[in-house]
Amino acid sequence: MSEKNQKNHAGLGLGIDVGGTFSDSVLIDMGARTVLSKAKSPTTHDNLIKGIERSVGLLDRSLFPGIRLVSLSTTLATNALVEGRKSRIAAILPGYKRSLCPEAFLKDIHLVAGGHTAEGEEAAPLDVDAVRKIIEATRDRVEAYAVSAYFSTRNPIHEHTIKELIGKLAPNLPVACGHELSVKLNARHRAITTILNAHLIPLIRSLLHSVSRVLEDYRIDAPLMVVKGDGSLYREALCRERPVETILSGPAASVVGAGFLMKNAIEDAVVIDIGGTTSDIAVLSGGAPKLNEAGVAVGPWQTHVTAVDVRTVGLGGDSHIYLDHRQEIHAGPNRVEPLCLLGERFPALITQMRHLLKMQLIDERFTPTAFWTRTERDHMSDLSARELDILKVLSEGPLNIFQLAKRLDVYPISVRDELDRLEDMALVRVAGFTPTDIFQIRGQYQPGVREFSLLAAQYLAGRAGMALDGFLLKVDETIRRKAGLQMVECLSGPPVPYASLAGTCPACHQTWRNTFWERGRLERQTKIGRFRLRLSLDVPIVGIGAPAHIMLPPLAKRMAAEARVPEHAEVANALGAIVGTIIMHDQVLIRPFPPEGFACFTSEGKSVYSTVEEALAHSREYLHKHLREQVKMAGGNGCELNLWEDRKAATLASGHEHLIEVVLRGQAVSKPRLQGKANK
Repeated sequence: MSEKNQKNHAGLGLGIDVGGTFSDSVLIDMGARTVLSKAKSPTTHDNLIKGIERSVGLLDRSLFPGIRLVSLSTTLATNALVEGRKSRIAAILPGYKRSLCPEAFLKDIHLVAGGHTAEGEEAAPLDVDAVRKIIEATRDRVEAYAVSAYFSTRNPIHEHTIKELIGKLAPNLPVACGHELSVKLNARHRAITTILNAHLIPLIRSLLHSVSRVLEDYRIDAPLMVVKGDGSLYREALCRERPVETILSGPAASVVGAGFLMKNAIEDAVVIDIGGTTSDIAVLSGGAPKLNEAGVAVGPWQTHVTAVDVRTVGLGGDSHIYLDHRQEIHAGPNRVEPLCLLGERFPALITQMRHLLKMQLIDERFTPTAFWTRTERDHMSDLSARELDILKVLSEGPLNIFQLAKRLDVYPISVRDELDRLEDMALVRVAGFTPTDIFQIRGQYQPGVREFSLLAAQYLAGRAGMALDGFLLKVDETIRRKAGLQMVECLSGPPVPYASLAGTCPACHQTWRNTFWERGRLERQTKIGRFRLRLSLDVPIVGIGAPAHIMLPPLAKRMAAEARVPEHAEVANALGAIVGTIIMHDQVLIRPFPPEGFACFTSEGKSVYSTVEEALAHSREYLHKHLREQVKMAGGNGCELNLWEDRKAATLASGHEHLIEVVLRGQAVSKPRLQGKANK
């Protein structure tokens, strides 16, 4: 970049989002808050660094010398937990009983004497010898440690002691403590959060290493930040120790990005991020994402991680559209390669498709419009003979399940389990009819071969007993109803499970079918009745993601809402990553502690003061000091501090007030430190 151009920029920021379908990159002017360059590249799940490198490499490289900050958002942690991926860890839980331990992790858990009471008093001395033996026995076969002591939020000294011991006996292994990750009560959920954190450490460290390598290759020398699940940022060094906080990082970045793109034009909205695999729906309230303060649940695990309150629905541009044995239309949740793109890769398949779709269906549980292809990934050594045969046959070209079964001389149902297993291992992938194919048929999407999409749509319409136009409208109805129900749930006061009720309650089912009906009026009157139900949202819908400009306007029209698809919506996640701020929270609990006075419980431990005024003064001093330190560790540059006091008291019969407790909460907000030009 020329000296003249460098003077025009206060500093550039590079935002990267590693999503399930695409890896996005964006360069912005940090001063003017304008987008200078943007790019998308398919996410390479077998080797993430490839997709990231391609995405960043498509940006305007002449601007790279001006980059002063890099920030990353990712779905990697969320996906790993949902998919049940684990690392080799050891969890040390002083004072816990077996009944409090999550059964799925029992083989990783070591129970030792110790722990505290609700008053912060030692329930039992920590068995240091037992802890030492555990560390010595595990340090050569684990990748990380988790430490969660009973009531460590009241007194963390046992966790501190164990962490120091691990540092001496296994200095190269990471360790995270429960009190560092959560100040909330509930020992079981705190243990789960700490254990999940340890399992994620190797995975996230590998991702951060990959990103760092890409930055080195492009000679980008700037601090690397990561988006947390609540939309705020922290330094990558802190993320390496506390990766569990990146749960829902991607959806959080999308909401922050949507708010940025609207440039404060609206403060309240429902945001839908439409990707290839899923759509994430969240509420923007007062210009900020609505958070789940109780702690987010991921898969079967309830955690203490504060994150954006998001609903993820298996619905995107690449969702598989198919018919079940009753000829009912389904969209998602599985992601497949659109047929129009498969046709581009295998043009000779078109003759085969024309013939196949005229054949009589021999098993209605499967559809001939789904094709399996072999990926480039090397196969494992522990595959069965049948699985090896499948890979060999698919190496010659795409086949649907009927062709594959015929080649192997078996029934289609007998290869279903093997195909699922091979797909889970990313050795094969599926192509099928998707919303992207509908865009192709309607001329809204150019890449690919239209005839592949059209042949599949005509076949599915025929199976459903419908004309092509009517079939496509019914698919539209299915997709919009699925997304619309989730939006209504997000905007409900008391939560109501509208989506699940629509599948079990006949009245609910008919109501929502009526509301999202897309086909002719006479057909609606015949099947539903001579009335129409209309839905109206009180807030606009902001759509982001590559297909948003196509999919959102018709959905918003059905919901009588204003649709907004801002410029750069397709890279909103990457924008949300780089425009975020650092936000750190902490709190102090003050309770009467007779006869000494009042006890303060902080992350450093317990202290007692003669009066409540002294306790409050100490608490304020602690929060100011501790939050400033946390902001500095997170990569911040100064901060704005705010404190809130929640006081609980009871009025006695005598009329006097009896203090029950005081919770002093603190929040520090800071902008990330930029790399100074002098240090470049």
